[in-house]
Amino acid sequence: MKDIAPYCSPEITSDRTANQPNPFFLAVALTAILYFSVGSALPNTTGYSSETVQVSANFSVSVASAVLYDAAARAQLPSPALHIVSAEPRTWQDDCLELGQTGGNCTPKQVAGWEVVVASQRRRWVYRTNASGSVVKLHENAVAPDIGVLASRLP
Repeated sequence: MKDIAPYCSPEITSDRTANQPNPFFLAVALTAILYFSVGSALPNTTGYSSETVQVSANFSVSVASAVLYDAAARAQLPSPALHIVSAEPRTWQDDCLELGQTGGNCTPKQVAGWEVVVASQRRRWVYRTNASGSVVKLHENAVAPDIGVLASRLP
């Protein structure tokens, strides 16, 4: 009778895939790194320890990024020069986020979103957003004037 070799051969093979990590565990590890690194980026309060920052636990990074991007563009400042002072969940009563619109094309419907206050060292802006941050509107009437301009008007 002929000897049958066992299924697992004692021969050493040079299979390159044998030393690669399992794709599932690699994906979990990368997701965990991204989750914890993004979560630690909010809120940006560097240098503003005297202010109370009120940010809801379910405030998303996408909303914060969209608001900071718009404020940085308007103020012509780098994003690190701005910080989020507060972010409170709101339900707006129309798709214009209760800010009106020229032409009155606002559809009455409830829109879940946020009221976000952003500040630099000299100014504050109040924003309204939808829940995802895809709609970001500046509340023009709630923008605080430039602190430097006010100080120059004082006697």
